[in-house]
Order: sequence, then structure tokens, then C-alpha cells
Amino acid sequence: MTVYYVLEIELTAFVAHQISSGDIKGR
Repeated sequence: MTVYYVLEIELTAFVAHQISSGDIKGR
């Protein structure tokens, strides 16, 4: 498992959280 792989998972989780939180809709 590479560092970039972990970062991609973290980024995906972050984006999913932002969308579920509705923060993206405010932009």
C-alpha cells in the first residue's frame, strides 16, 4: 500500500463528508 493510495482514500472520504454535510452546495 503506497502513500498516494492512502491519500486517495482519505480525500475520497473527505469529499464524501463535505457533500453529505452540504458544504459543497454553498459554493
